[in-house]
Formats: sequence, C-alpha cells, structure tokens
Amino acid sequence: MPDSKSAATRVVLRPRNSAQRVPMESIAVRARRVPAAPASAYVGAAGRRASFLPEHLEGRQLMSVALDGAGFTVVTPSADTRVVYVSSTKGNDGNDGLSANTPVASIGRGKSLLRNGQGDHLLIEKGSKFTSGLGYWKISGKSADEPLLIGTYGTGPRPEIADGTNYAFGAGSGGAGNKLHDVVVQGIRFYAAQRDPANTAAFDPSVKADGVYIAGNVENLLFEDVSVEYYKNNFVVSPYFGPVNNFQLRNSNVSHSWATGSHSQGMYLEGINGVLLEGNTFDHNGWNEQVGAKATVFNHSAYVQGTNRNAVARNNTFANAASHGLQMRAGGVVQNNLFLDNPIGLSFGLVNGGGPLVPGGVVGAVKDNVFIGGRDISGQRRGIGLELTNTRPGAGVVVEKNIFTKASEDGAFAAINLSWGNSQANGQEAAGINDLTIKDNIVYEWTRGVWVNPELTGQGPGHKSVNNLAYLNNDYQNIKSSNIIYHGIGPQGTNVRMDDSRYFSNSSNGAPFYMAGRTYSLTGWTAAVEPTGKGVKANYVDPDRDMKTYSFTLGGSGTQADFLDKARANSRDAFSAGYTAPATNNYIRAGFLDRGDETPAIPGGYLPTPVALPPEIPMPPGGGVRPP
Repeated sequence: MPDSKSAATRVVLRPRNSAQRVPMESIAVRARRVPAAPASAYVGAAGRRASFLPEHLEGRQLMSVALDGAGFTVVTPSADTRVVYVSSTKGNDGNDGLSANTPVASIGRGKSLLRNGQGDHLLIEKGSKFTSGLGYWKISGKSADEPLLIGTYGTGPRPEIADGTNYAFGAGSGGAGNKLHDVVVQGIRFYAAQRDPANTAAFDPSVKADGVYIAGNVENLLFEDVSVEYYKNNFVVSPYFGPVNNFQLRNSNVSHSWATGSHSQGMYLEGINGVLLEGNTFDHNGWNEQVGAKATVFNHSAYVQGTNRNAVARNNTFANAASHGLQMRAGGVVQNNLFLDNPIGLSFGLVNGGGPLVPGGVVGAVKDNVFIGGRDISGQRRGIGLELTNTRPGAGVVVEKNIFTKASEDGAFAAINLSWGNSQANGQEAAGINDLTIKDNIVYEWTRGVWVNPELTGQGPGHKSVNNLAYLNNDYQNIKSSNIIYHGIGPQGTNVRMDDSRYFSNSSNGAPFYMAGRTYSLTGWTAAVEPTGKGVKANYVDPDRDMKTYSFTLGGSGTQADFLDKARANSRDAFSAGYTAPATNNYIRAGFLDRGDETPAIPGGYLPTPVALPPEIPMPPGGGVRPP
C-alpha cells in the first residue's frame, strides 16, 4: 500500500470467460504508482460482470481502477458522467441538482435524475440527515471502470440515513433485463435510529428492518467507508432472484445488530461468487443486553454460508459477537484479522445445523490472525479461537502464524479445535480433515492448545476421516488446563505428524498430553509421539499486551471500549491507521518476540505476506438457502 495520499496504486485486471474455470491468481498483484484521480471511489476484486482476475502488469492492460494512498478507492467521472448533488440543508427539489451550488433536497429527487447504465454519480453533502433510505435500487453503472457511484461531497461527518423501519438500501429483481451491476456505495451512515436504545426519544423495539438487503441478480457491488448500525441484520446478501457475483465491503463499520424473537447477524452472505471483506470493524453484533436481546449460538458478526465461493476476509476486526466473530463455512483466505472477545473467533469449513457445507471440502488459508480473549454465550461457556474441518484433499489448507492469547477466565475450550461437521443439508458430502498443516502458531494463556474430537476416525474417506494432518513448530505457552494437547485420535503411521513444537503449562494437575486414550508426560510425549518437541518456557518480550495497553500507546484512556469506539469511528475523512487490525496485530506480535530461546517464535521484522487465492470451487446449483 502506498503511504502517500498524493498518489494511487493502479491494479490491472484481465477479463475471463464466465464459463471458463481458471485458478485464482495471487492477491499480491504487481503495482505501479500513478497520479491520483481527482474524485471518489471504486475498485473491483473481480471486475466487470465478476469476470476479471488480478494479473501482473506484464499481462494485457485492458482496464484499471485506483486506490489512493490511504487504501480507499477512487472513481473518476468520465466526460459524459452526470453528477447529481443532494443536500438536506441547502437543497431544493426545484433545483437542477447538477452542481454543488444547486443541489436538490431529497434522495428521491436525486435518484430521478440518474440514468440507468451510464455510470452517473449521486453525491450527498456531508452532514446531511435523512429519515428515509436510498430505497430499492435499480440503477446500474456502465461498466466496472464506470460504475454508478453513490458518494459524498463537502466537509463534515458522513451523511446520515436514520431510519430503521425500512431497508436503508435494497436491491434485487428477477429477469435478465433487471440485473443490477457496477454500483459503488461510499461514505454513508445507515443508522436504524429507532432501534438504538441510547436514542431514547425515538426508541421503538417493534421496528425490525434490515439495513442493506441484496436479493440476488447482482454483479459488482462495492460498499466502502459506510457505517451500518442497529438493524436486525445489518447486511443480508442472497441469490434469491439470481446469482450474485463480486460483492465487496471495505473500510467500513458494521455494529450493534440485534433482534428479539428471531436471529440477527452483523452480516449474512450466501450464494456469492467472489466475496471480499477488507479493513472493516464488526463490533457487538447479534445481541443487545440493554433490551433483552440475548446472545445465542445462531447469531454472528459475519456469517459466510457454505454456498459462497472465492471468499477473502483480511485486515478486519471482529469483536464482541453473540457467537462467532466470523463463520467462514465456505473456506477461502482469512488473513491478518483481529478477533477480540468473541465466544468463538473463527470457524472454517465447519457446518453444524441446517446450512449446506462445501461438497468435497474447502480450500484456503488461515494466516497471520490474532485472537484475544473470549466470552460465554449467555452463560454457556465457550472460549474457542478457531474451529475447523472439511478440508479438501490435495488443497493444502494451512493454519499459519496466528497468535491466540489470553483466553477468558471462564474459557472451557482449546485455541484450535478440530472436529467434524453435522450439516443436515448435505453432511454426506463432507470430506473430513485432509492435507491440513498447522504451523508457526503461538498459543499463550489459553485453556488448551489443541483439541481433536475423539469421534474422528483416522485415515480413509468420509466426514470423520483424518488424512495427512501436520503440526509444525508451534509454541504452546502458559496453558491453563491439565492438557496442552488433547488429541482424540492417534498418529496411525504418518497420518498425523508432530514436529518441533515448544510446550509449557501453568497446570500441575494431570498429564500435559493426551492422545487416543493415553496420557503422556513431556518425556513420554517426546519419546512416543514428537521426538523433536521440547519443554521450553518462552521468554517473550511483552506477551501480556492487550487492547488496554494498546489504547494507552495511542493516547487513549487505556480501555478496550475506547479502542473499539475509535475503531468504529474510523472513516476516510478521519482515518487513524492505529485503530485498524494490521496495526493492532503488529503491536501484539511485537510482544511475542522471544528473547530466551535459540529459535524465536516469531522472526524479527516479521510482516504478513499476502496469500494466494485458492483454486476455484464450482458454485452449487440453486443458490443455497434463504436468508435468516
């Protein structure tokens, strides 16, 4: 990412025949510096009609889109773009709306001036406030390079749409001629004002609208620098009316969704080919203790169903979820995210209950993430960092360079949990655990390091099978439980491999290792299971770093609440990199540099490197299940 706001990074994309299956290339594309474009924003991870893939600059240069130096995207109006201005304070619907000096007053009037398929821009003045939303949107852009833009102009806070009685933004209609495509929504606050308990004058718990609701037949849709707050479901995207290709949420706040009598998600995604969640803050979704909306196992900050394909979640903060911070049922790339005080930080490939799993297993990587703390679910003990299963044979899924630190005091589970899924939809198509490598991770002051379900059966086919599972160079320190490792199945030849890990437990009760019905001391473990393992108490630089100490370093009040308040408030116009997941994770990582052993747990100067996107998996027929 460039560090100058005066220049942009231009990413070159190449078209792909939509019927052709091509492996996704690296997300770490080559880039060059170009002069910054003068207006607002758009970048497409998959481009026009979701049929573009990143390509090195040596390839064909058919089109390009730009990121500014702060990582926000830039849309430049073309010569024939119509730019329409809306202001709640200065506008008049009798104006022509074609300049900042003659804005219209209502969003509805502004919409009426836009042309379908022409790449027009609707700009809303910052500081404006409206009590009705953008409505059901049917106006498309011209192309990925000339999208329709719903953006902002002027100075001040994000324009606010304060209405919890209807969708803030809805889209999706049946029929090929009704496909919505190439739309960017940028810089808006969508606020369900009647559902915010702090808004006592207007609070009405009977109001139960969703915030952003996309019902399919949509391609190339980007939300960036938006804040979506207090809806029943802040985002719902499903293929009800047809396929959804290339959905992105970047640099945004998604917080405080809740519901009584039904499920509630910060974000629910299903049936999408091409998902990018990048640089967002998801906080306190799925529950609200002030109004009796209890946390349940069904409510999550981000719920990515098993019918999605080619999903990436990177550089996000997932905090205080009702249950999971991120349910990545579809697999994909999960990199450099911060998971903070969730009952379950991340599930990957796992499906329990009625939803569909990925037939034959998921692909991808869980890499460079930081998991801190935990919480119960309305009195039900949890405290899981990562739960994982259903990995595709030959895909080489990796869990690498993650840090799991300081589980909650009442946490009852391991940092890493391997099990089997129980999908009632298509559980017979699960693959079990295959070709999975867990390496270079740190587990510090967690209840257990690893737990492997004893109901798994070892080698062979089937949803409970384990084939080629490796644990390499992991660091398990100050583990609280009697078992550092609870491994329900044995090695069975070369099927399970353990090498070069370090172990230290705070517990003096019981045996530190359990495998396939037997307990082991450290000496017994290294003799029978892991000859290269060793008992070492790491001498980390500062392993007790957390959000309180980090808040102090940023000049804050030294509380986690202060950190999250400022993370949610981040915006393009008031951006502080310190309140993002990458900066926070680097602060935590620096505390785990090891001063006392010949093999540091994390090399000095360590920085995450982008992960190659996994091979494509075909989309399932029928588009999956209905939204909650």
